[in-house]
Amino acid sequence: YTEDGNWDLVGNNLAVFFIRDATKFPDFIHSQKPDPVTFERQIPNRVFDFASQTPESLHMFLLIFSPRGIPASYRQHQGFGVNTYRWVNAAGESKLVKYHWLPQQGVASWTAADAAIKQGEELGVHTKDLYASIDAGDFPRWELNVQLMDDHDHPELDFDPLDDTKVWPENEVPLRPVGTMTLNR
Repeated sequence: YTEDGNWDLVGNNLAVFFIRDATKFPDFIHSQKPDPVTFERQIPNRVFDFASQTPESLHMFLLIFSPRGIPASYRQHQGFGVNTYRWVNAAGESKLVKYHWLPQQGVASWTAADAAIKQGEELGVHTKDLYASIDAGDFPRWELNVQLMDDHDHPELDFDPLDDTKVWPENEVPLRPVGTMTLNR
């Protein structure tokens, strides 16, 4: 909460998103829902039909189906702001910003088989793990890092810094630590 209102940092456990054009969002959501008649879950034809019509989604689909696609724990997954934000100082100067939460517990992921077993055994397995960790005094921590870029056109780059389907290469735009979040209650 701020004096100017609420500020939400929308995030994801992967650094990119499926679309760059917000008008495609309803199409993406419909591709993920079960069939309204048969209730079959995420029919591959529908999901991959969306992907075939949205080539910029390939990066996200590759990540989802990679070993990083299913976090093993809330405590052990990275967080990304995904969108490009803008910071403006009192002098009116601005920077483009990307947010990165780096878990101090390390990063861990499940295979699809692991996830089927764990999620089948325990409803809310990730939430229960997080609460149990905090209750035991093992407080999870994340280091907040930002990538900063001047707020102007960047013809020297081979990507659009405002494109949510792309990452900013860390060798060109390094991570800068700005703080730590500790969940202790």
